[in-house]
Amino acid sequence: MTWGVPSLGHADVSLLFLQPSGLVTVLDVAHKLPALKTIVTVGPLHAETKNILKLWSKQNNIKVFELTERTSMHLL
Repeated sequence: MTWGVPSLGHADVSLLFLQPSGLVTVLDVAHKLPALKTIVTVGPLHAETKNILKLWSKQNNIKVFELTERTSMHLL
């Protein structure tokens, strides 16, 4: 079963794992997810994307991590 973003609005989701391709959609609706505290991207992000996410993360008080193929997680 795949959950779409509208489904998230009906759940108290505090931790969200997603592919980098889903980031834009989640960032657009994050204000509708008050319980969301942490986003983990599963896959590499471009350097420019990381810089933008660092700023967004601070402004929205939501931590963003990148999970790499080496199974390490990095706080952005």
